[in-house]
Amino acid sequence: NIEQIGAPLDLYDDPANRFVAGFVGSPKMNFLAAQVVGNGGDATVVELANHGGARLRKPLSGAPPALGAEVVLGVRPEHFFETGEGDCDIAVKADVAEHLGSVSYIYANAGPEELIIEREASRQRATGDHMVVSIKAGRALLFDKSGARIR
Repeated sequence: NIEQIGAPLDLYDDPANRFVAGFVGSPKMNFLAAQVVGNGGDATVVELANHGGARLRKPLSGAPPALGAEVVLGVRPEHFFETGEGDCDIAVKADVAEHLGSVSYIYANAGPEELIIEREASRQRATGDHMVVSIKAGRALLFDKSGARIR
């Protein structure tokens, strides 16, 4: 099956579904379990399932998902920001820090979720470190339980 047709960067920036989002790009997109806890105006509010009740208000252009719906928040490794720079902070524990010169990849977990976090030239993180990262709503993608993109 062809999932989506387009230029590589268009697929990377604007995937039609969770499969395309996870397939295009390296390192892969992170997926965080969430539940819809509020809808209003042009946005929906999701609560991240494995991050101590952290919530993110995600602007949408289409119809919002139903209250209580299970959804998935997609965040690319380079779209985690420093604490307080985004709309939602989450705590994670670094399992491995891979320093590659101008960029580092932090392989972290929060409960059952394994995340990859990109940092520019960061050598300050080591295995076992606890850290807080921030997610910007405008950089996160939302998918329904079937994998379809919620816009």
